[in-house]
Amino acid sequence: MTMTTQTHFTVEQASRWLTCAQPVPLPLLQRLGKDCSMVCRIRGATFVDVPVQGKNWPTERGYPAAILQEVFLANPDTRPFVPGVATTSQQVAASSLQPAAPAPAPKPAPVVYPPPLAAIVFALETTEGLEFLRAWMCGDWDVIRREWPDAPSSVFVSAGAA
Repeated sequence: MTMTTQTHFTVEQASRWLTCAQPVPLPLLQRLGKDCSMVCRIRGATFVDVPVQGKNWPTERGYPAAILQEVFLANPDTRPFVPGVATTSQQVAASSLQPAAPAPAPKPAPVVYPPPLAAIVFALETTEGLEFLRAWMCGDWDVIRREWPDAPSSVFVSAGAA
């Protein structure tokens, strides 16, 4: 089964395409859903209500497949399990979805993200992520440079503040 760009899926539905052995835990699904909502808002992408069965509610948000794949690639817990991206040895690497392998796994090549996604990834990795995103959304580039000197330069590219 392949994900197509013409359809929308819930985060739980999309997580079934990951190559990890066990299901994605609920806290991670919730975090991925929030990330998908944020990326949709930043990119102006639309999400739809997708009917679900076996839940106490009739629908969940469905996101475009491209947004789901982008968020799954940006999250360090799901990145090794995105089909067609990770190798078998990387899938055995340490992750919250699967126990760590005894031998160290090779580090994947650094991923270069577009500015909105780079800002989200950095916000997830820093302790004051929400404050960083607020400054980023308002275009407070001087504040970002002063308060987050370790922010990657890729967060500044689209705003013309490089």
